[in-house]
Amino acid sequence: EMCIRDRQSTGTQHASMSEQGASSTHAESGDVAAATTTTATAAAEAPPAAGVSSQETDSAATTSTAESASAATEAPPAVEREPAPAATPLARGTGVKTTEEYMKGGKVIVLFKATGNAPQLKQSKFKLQATARFQNVTDFLRKQLRYTQTDALFLFINCTFQPAPDETIADLFKCFHNNGKLIINYSLVSAYG
Repeated sequence: EMCIRDRQSTGTQHASMSEQGASSTHAESGDVAAATTTTATAAAEAPPAAGVSSQETDSAATTSTAESASAATEAPPAVEREPAPAATPLARGTGVKTTEEYMKGGKVIVLFKATGNAPQLKQSKFKLQATARFQNVTDFLRKQLRYTQTDALFLFINCTFQPAPDETIADLFKCFHNNGKLIINYSLVSAYG
């Protein structure tokens, strides 16, 4: 029944448009709006198909309008996503070194960075013994800066915390190295924490 009614209403629309003389395909926007209004009016006034009462036609039009409105408000169908691939361990030879490879020879690279108004070092990168205590690093930096024991000097790992003097460089390096370097920031005042 719906297909027959659709064809009949389309035929009625085409007939009313040709009667209006709106068969031009290059109409201005004002003409298109007028033709659309005339077509909608003609479709509403069109006689019902044979054997179909006007109540059935009205209910069919209401049903198709309700179906199109509900289709517009429905959520789009859920998109199925592929599962994420499982993580694969890094193989040797991929160019990524392990902590033990960086610490080969019992030494680690320490990079000193000045913070605030602390003086800059001429050479900021050093290789230090991995077994040395952090207190030894503090003494080494004081010697490089030509500071005495009474001069204030604060050392921080990665701009975050001051390690205990009895921590080993190897332990700090294993936990906090960045691309094979242990970054130690130094300052004349307690800048971090």
